[in-house]
Amino acid sequence: MSSATCKNCGFVCPGTDGFCRRCGTPLGQQSQNPGAAPAQASGGIPRVPEYGLPRSAAGLTAPGVGIWRQGSVLVFHKSAVLPDRCIKCNAPALGTRVDKTLYWHHPALALLILAGLLIYAIVAIVVRKSAKVSLGFCELHKSRRTKMLIAGWLLFATALAAFIVALGEESGGAALGGVALLLAAVVVFLLAARFIQVKKIDDHYVWLKGVDPAYLDQIPPLTAIYK
Repeated sequence: MSSATCKNCGFVCPGTDGFCRRCGTPLGQQSQNPGAAPAQASGGIPRVPEYGLPRSAAGLTAPGVGIWRQGSVLVFHKSAVLPDRCIKCNAPALGTRVDKTLYWHHPALALLILAGLLIYAIVAIVVRKSAKVSLGFCELHKSRRTKMLIAGWLLFATALAAFIVALGEESGGAALGGVALLLAAVVVFLLAARFIQVKKIDDHYVWLKGVDPAYLDQIPPLTAIYK
């Protein structure tokens, strides 16, 4: 079966593909190379590690390098450049990105809520892991996410206005309306947040859920996870 090597990231794709499975670059008329072996990142770091994820960021900043799939989960180094494709539908992103700081802490910390919400919040902030990511979105999905965030903030602002009216006029109805609007805002914010679902973050890597299966199909599998 013929294959094509992407000129952007060096990944070897089937000859029938129109886009690079790793970085999303159009393959066009790139040369066919039936016997090519998978490329390696600079510094000798293999694209698909055999003995676990490399801890060093050396060689991982080139487009498409330092990115893998683990079942239905996207795994990538914090320094990796993700493909220029929508993570929700795999359509070409054409440079449209969402830059966001993600946070994660171990779910077991939620048990601290039993000791008090303030204690849980303080501990979670102290021990949480973070990652600055730039994710590709098509215009449709980016617009949907933006509209949901705008709707959430409008509901939140309206809820605050309702509480102010309730205090000024001592109106129980306005207070109940404010509570309902506040709950609606929380629901909308949660739905917007589900566009990006964090499974795990450590000192070097990010695990994301909810990524389009076709997007994941472009990416090589992760053969091992370091312990």
